[in-house]
Amino acid sequence: MQMEAYQTFDPPIDFASCGRIHLTLFSGEAFPASASLQLIGGSGIEDLGSDIFGFAAQSEEVLEYAVPASSHRPQVNAIRVVFRPSPMQSSQSVRVAILQFILMPRSL
Repeated sequence: MQMEAYQTFDPPIDFASCGRIHLTLFSGEAFPASASLQLIGGSGIEDLGSDIFGFAAQSEEVLEYAVPASSHRPQVNAIRVVFRPSPMQSSQSVRVAILQFILMPRSL
């Protein structure tokens, strides 16, 4: 079972100067799980990859995703986070809460 979370932007955000996204979450998982982050824009979905969390139950964790430099990326309308439990917990939903997104500037 997988869960998804969406954060929409109205108006859309120009990610040209964004180098990384920090996703802060609170995990209630007893086993590691994964979170994939995607940018959704007018021309489709850009997958920024996956990160593992849940190594310690009842903890706050920060996951980091690199935003590749792209002169062709349109403005971003939304961020989608897809949560997947560990294979040992595949029939259960992930116990997680998103606390915040931080958009980090691209290094010069």
